[in-house]
Amino acid sequence: MEKFPRAERLRGRKLVGRLFEAGSRGAAGKAAARALANAGGANRVAAIAGKGLGGAVKRNRMRRRIRAAYRQSKNRLPQGWDLAIIARPGLLEGPWKDVRRDVILAAERAIRNAHGDGREVRKS
Repeated sequence: MEKFPRAERLRGRKLVGRLFEAGSRGAAGKAAARALANAGGANRVAAIAGKGLGGAVKRNRMRRRIRAAYRQSKNRLPQGWDLAIIARPGLLEGPWKDVRRDVILAAERAIRNAHGDGREVRKS
């Protein structure tokens, strides 16, 4: 399994907070997302699982599934976005293909809902 490259990680309370304040929303099934255009030209992703979804082990499994789903399908998304992909209840119980579909669809919808940017989601 390939690692999640450091350049693709969105880290830090300040960056994630800005994403939640100004980013556009998107949701699909067992995942939700926030998106905000960045100046770097590459996508950066934060995988988020809130404490209401279970204990630490369960939340870590959710974050791993989100990162793996993004890694396998990231070529479907346009570049130049900061993304926060948020786990919803049931993410661990669903089939893998549904998780992968929900994660990418939520990210695509958040990007599409971005205001005033004019970027289009590439259809595959």
